[in-house]
Amino acid sequence: MGQFSLVSDQADFETLNDLFENSTQRYADRIAFRMKRIGERYDEFSYGRFRELTIAVAKYLEDLGACGKGKMIGLISENRPEWPIIYFAILRTGATVVPMDALLGEAEIMHIIKDAGVHVLFCSAAQYDKVSEVDHLLKDLKKLIVLDAINVKNRRIATLDEVITAGRKIKKDKPAKVKKNDIAALIYTSGTTGSSKGVMLSHWNIASNVAGLRRMIYFDENDVFLSVLPLHHTFECTAGMLIPVSKGCSITTAESLASKRIIANIKETGVTLMMGVPLLYEKMVAGIFRGINEKPIPVRLLVHGLLGMVKGVKKILRHNLGNKVFKSLREKAGLGSLRIMISGGAPLQAWVGQTFEHLGISFLNGYGLTETSPVLTVNVVSDIDNRTVGYPVDGIELAIDQPDPSGVGELKARGPFVMQGYYKNKKATQAIIRDGWLYTGDLARFDDKGRVIICGRCKNLIVTDGGKNVYPEEIELALNSSTFIKESLVIGRPISKNNPGEEVVAYVVPDYETIEAAHGTKITDEEIEDLVRREVNRINETFVSYKRIKECFIREEEFPKTSTRKIKRYLFQGRDIHVQP
Repeated sequence: MGQFSLVSDQADFETLNDLFENSTQRYADRIAFRMKRIGERYDEFSYGRFRELTIAVAKYLEDLGACGKGKMIGLISENRPEWPIIYFAILRTGATVVPMDALLGEAEIMHIIKDAGVHVLFCSAAQYDKVSEVDHLLKDLKKLIVLDAINVKNRRIATLDEVITAGRKIKKDKPAKVKKNDIAALIYTSGTTGSSKGVMLSHWNIASNVAGLRRMIYFDENDVFLSVLPLHHTFECTAGMLIPVSKGCSITTAESLASKRIIANIKETGVTLMMGVPLLYEKMVAGIFRGINEKPIPVRLLVHGLLGMVKGVKKILRHNLGNKVFKSLREKAGLGSLRIMISGGAPLQAWVGQTFEHLGISFLNGYGLTETSPVLTVNVVSDIDNRTVGYPVDGIELAIDQPDPSGVGELKARGPFVMQGYYKNKKATQAIIRDGWLYTGDLARFDDKGRVIICGRCKNLIVTDGGKNVYPEEIELALNSSTFIKESLVIGRPISKNNPGEEVVAYVVPDYETIEAAHGTKITDEEIEDLVRREVNRINETFVSYKRIKECFIREEEFPKTSTRKIKRYLFQGRDIHVQP
């Protein structure tokens, strides 16, 4: 493995309950969470207030008889400070949290409640409107607790304020004696494959991941994190909530996914670290350069000239001048306080991370799975190369299974981050965990420093009739780097019934906004299609013949995606793709 310096940081917790106790007592007067709700003021929660509210909710659940090992309590809500309060309250009772995606439909919510055996459900008012439409939902629940004020009279329904008020009146506080291998969270993940499975993560699974990441990235109680991604997703829950809470940091909940509002939240609360997915960062880069290109020509020339200088110095001398050169630009863009951006959840186009690096912000690309709590690798500030997903997180062992001559094979992981298994699904568990190793389903190799390079998904691999391997993600990254292409999907198509080989086919969504800005609003659909096809042909020429796209389909609508903005490939694979989409 490569040589790099780990941050000296010894965690003092084995369970998430220990993490909560340590932080809420040690940092009681510091701000834990803040969010702008109504008007221009932020609603702030100190660690002391966070602790008091969490204990009140936990006491209510204990009095309700909803606590204890094996009990499943659901949580479905948009991001807000009450989310971590409920999360830790559930854990304090010894029960298991079942976080749900706020974008789920009624049938999917019902499936999780039934499969997990959820008997108490917390939901926001927006989610209540949805779940209350499910005919048999309330009959299956012992209690439905709504985070907001609602006008409903039903003994099975309570508001969070009512729960907190009742909990405060209960004198006895009996936090559960939780063991490190007890299940903390049951997370249903369908991802891009469409198969819904409940991932069982123990307290130690998640706590060890938190501890390992703390030894990879330096931060302290003076840092401010921005919470953008949905908290039900393990990446955001672990890296965007649990890690900052473990060190007494402040967390600003973003108002929305709009780049303008995100930048406002960063500027107004002095955010220093943020987690995001590549698409979010791409939009932020586009917004920055849109602002630059609106400036007078001398300013534009100066900025692009300085950017070229910074790139050149870094390439030749391995030294980044961006932090000093672009200090004023970062401040004007509202990013003056940011020092680290972390990307995960989907493949990153290296130029996105490099752009932020040149502007003076450390950009760390990482990789992981829900089944590994989730982070397996991450770049480190002292040695960034975002063409890779970085080094293995301290505490995990990674290996390549059956590598080919170029070193590419299926990535497998072994260590404390690996899940306990899929809930009530022994067959699926045995298929992914074999001989103590979790097989990720991703094709990868190590570079000469021991960093991991992800080549693609095993299931997505295209094998040509000549036996050549084509990684669709590589072609997608090239297509998506085009100014005129918003997103793409590359899959393999059987050549014929008698030929088992596949040929490369692409779906492409034009970036209509950029095209119209460059060519005028009067450009016709035919001209747009011609422009995009010329771009595809240009990119095609950069690949060897067996990797080239044989047919390209133009889509007007964006691809359906998961909540972390991954394209749902399973909706397209196996289709008759000769038909124009």
